[in-house]
Amino acid sequence: LFHEFRHVDTHHRAVIIKKILGDGLGQFGFTNTIIELIKNAKRIVITSHKSPDGDSIGSSLGLLRFIQALGHKAIVCHPDPCPDFINWVKEEDVIVDFETHPEDVKTQLSHADLIFALDYNGA
Repeated sequence: LFHEFRHVDTHHRAVIIKKILGDGLGQFGFTNTIIELIKNAKRIVITSHKSPDGDSIGSSLGLLRFIQALGHKAIVCHPDPCPDFINWVKEEDVIVDFETHPEDVKTQLSHADLIFALDYNGA
């Protein structure tokens, strides 16, 4: 299904995503707002907490793929590298970590016009 979804034009992807998620999440209407923010952003960065775990990596890569499905690009920047035991989750996706590439992460964050901060769980 996802393979076929990639061949749908961007407008229709947004319509499909809205149908899947609904026109709003409950009474708050976040779906349309988030999609509009993504559509209007030129540089999107996704971040998560230090010492990444399955939740932080999974949520980061899930959002990355959602953004890509809308026809946009984003980059995932984490504070430190993905641990070896869950490194397989990344597949072809790239997570740039501050510990290994501090200047690249600083540049990405300073030029971003939309930053998603995921799974900080009180950290």
